Amino acid sequence: MSRALENIEICEHESRDLTEQQLTPADVTFLRKWEEKTKRAAPIRYRESRKGWLVTARARAGILALERTRLILRPKAGFGVRPDRLLDWLSYAVGVPIRHPLTERDWHTSELGYAGIVAAGLVEECRLLLRGGLRRGYVPRAVVESRIHGRLDVMAQVTRRYGQVDRIHSRSFVRDPDIWENQVCASALRYVARSTPDKRLGRDAADMLWHFPRAAPMAEAARRLTVARYDPLNAHYQPAHTWARLLLNGGGVEQLLTDQGLPNGSIVINMDVLWEKAVRQLSADAALALGGHRMHALPPIQVNYDVTTHPPFRPDVLVTLPSTRAGTAIPIDAKYKKLAHIGLGSADVHQLLTYIAGHCDPDKAHAVVVYPAPDGRIRRTIEIKGPFGVLGTIELVGVDTREPPGEAAIEQLANALRRVNGGATGP
Repeated sequence: MSRALENIEICEHESRDLTEQQLTPADVTFLRKWEEKTKRAAPIRYRESRKGWLVTARARAGILALERTRLILRPKAGFGVRPDRLLDWLSYAVGVPIRHPLTERDWHTSELGYAGIVAAGLVEECRLLLRGGLRRGYVPRAVVESRIHGRLDVMAQVTRRYGQVDRIHSRSFVRDPDIWENQVCASALRYVARSTPDKRLGRDAADMLWHFPRAAPMAEAARRLTVARYDPLNAHYQPAHTWARLLLNGGGVEQLLTDQGLPNGSIVINMDVLWEKAVRQLSADAALALGGHRMHALPPIQVNYDVTTHPPFRPDVLVTLPSTRAGTAIPIDAKYKKLAHIGLGSADVHQLLTYIAGHCDPDKAHAVVVYPAPDGRIRRTIEIKGPFGVLGTIELVGVDTREPPGEAAIEQLANALRRVNGGATGP
């Protein structure tokens, strides 16, 4: 990111014409190879036009650094998660609390947008770690003392003592902060110090780097973060490691990001996946408030043909409540769509009717759809009727994304679950 790149802003689902100097043949070749390698769609759609390339942003937010341009992908105003609430919903979805005022870094005025917020989050979490004292662990060390400390290093003692009979070479374990938890933080801080164009943020990262042990190589740090395990002794490192994972292209959190393998300086959020994970967490919290729970092992609906097998249907969430009949559940689907003033499409209705037929109690044929409503909380009900009666009911719950996810959204979804389960709506 040290190159002088031209900044080009595109809101999700909007298009812009780019010249071949802005989207170079090398960029197009890289994106095509990346799609083939990862089996995923690129953060942007692109097709040739008279001016060069017509680029359309998908449901993505973040930074895509290319050869000569930096595409700033912004959430569309009035559509999904508001830009100033993006970090709140991200933190809620991945289960990492915000312990610092990062939202003061305005998405619209910051050159780096979300990437700058992640870098600031890492620096602040590392500052909190230093304030509380870095964790020390037992690491192997070769020591030279006047007494045996650990196990005698016979080879070193024979070849290096040079007549110094009072110096004994030995191998031992000593408590030292040079452990993997601190090494990956140092690697991410070094990345911020070297790459961010925000001079103040880069200086803070460089100053803080002096207080950490040696930094692990980026590839090694990303690998360690991928297989990281936490216990009561190192759980306080998890927020810092989450931001480090996003910066070091460790694959994000459970494929939340689409930046794995993209150029350095690229951090792109898949908004569809973000909303799906946030709705899963909301559903778990709402079911828990009613004495129920979210089902983790989702039983699929199988579709078998005589010559092939169709991929199974799996709802985003299934929840059970105390009054739910055994073997049945309430399906909840996350839709990152603008449903405040329009109805569900026929494909969505067919999908939800399949979920209802496969998972619901026949006497309670209901499903819930949760979508972002940046203009305020909304409740709507869709009833599907056939020649012989009602086939099912779909409760549309528009969650106010102007507010941070919390008690209001949980209560709103809990009330919807009460309604579809035949109980009182509550306050």
